[in-house]
Amino acid sequence: MILLIKAWIRIILKIIFSRLPINYHTWKKLNLFVHGNMNSPNYAFNVFNHHYSKVKNHLSNNYVLCEIGPGDSLYSGFIGRCFGSAKVILVDDGDYATKEIKHYENLQKYLNNNHQITHQIDLTYDFDKSLINSNIEYFSNGLESLKKLKTDSIDYLFSNAVLEHIPINIFVEMQKEIYRIIKPSGIISHRIDLRDHIGGGLNNLRFSNKVWESNLFKNSGFYTNRLRFYQLIKIFEDVGFDVDINIIEKWDKLPIKISRISKDLQLSNEDLHVSIFDVLLNPN
Repeated sequence: MILLIKAWIRIILKIIFSRLPINYHTWKKLNLFVHGNMNSPNYAFNVFNHHYSKVKNHLSNNYVLCEIGPGDSLYSGFIGRCFGSAKVILVDDGDYATKEIKHYENLQKYLNNNHQITHQIDLTYDFDKSLINSNIEYFSNGLESLKKLKTDSIDYLFSNAVLEHIPINIFVEMQKEIYRIIKPSGIISHRIDLRDHIGGGLNNLRFSNKVWESNLFKNSGFYTNRLRFYQLIKIFEDVGFDVDINIIEKWDKLPIKISRISKDLQLSNEDLHVSIFDVLLNPN
């Protein structure tokens, strides 16, 4: 009951705060509505390496990398360049990334002190010039940005706890665009977090589709599309991917009573128990 009350408090506060005339970068300074922990060099490297370590033997030299949802920094773009990528394309649904050069200088120091890298970051005092020098492109219009990328242009694409945030009404279309831009020989790595983004449980399943997909909830900073494990696998396969599940985390005991789940959501008990999973996709 206490956890449920806390979840409701978070929902109410986020609905209120999201309606205030304050831009995202101000919220970030207050540690509210933050898109991950990607301003930490160590965290960003660990996220990058979590995916890269699975696919690096599949990649040729000078591969083209694309990340969906880089969040609060473009660290993964510079890390990718330091680990053999000839070009990096970063796609998000908003301009969230910090452009303060000092953050990227901190990343450079971290990489030089802790890892053997194949390339150095080429930074200048100007952020946009640093992106150009490093052959990194940053797009912030979500699906529309993906549509502008060339067919069969990406060798390796990854996302980390991002796909669950893609609105359900455009989710399939986005997967089709990803299928279009990945090369026939390319590979994709996703980590998908199926917990709610309210308190790490399944409180998002309490609401009807009408309520959950309303603008009030959808635009308040805690939205997830509520697609479950088997639904996602079927979408990937229907789009045309070969699917390899390599990590699955499950709840031993569901954090919600089945009777409390909205009747709109016809989900199996087995499906509900998957909390996080990693998947590798290849165009078949």
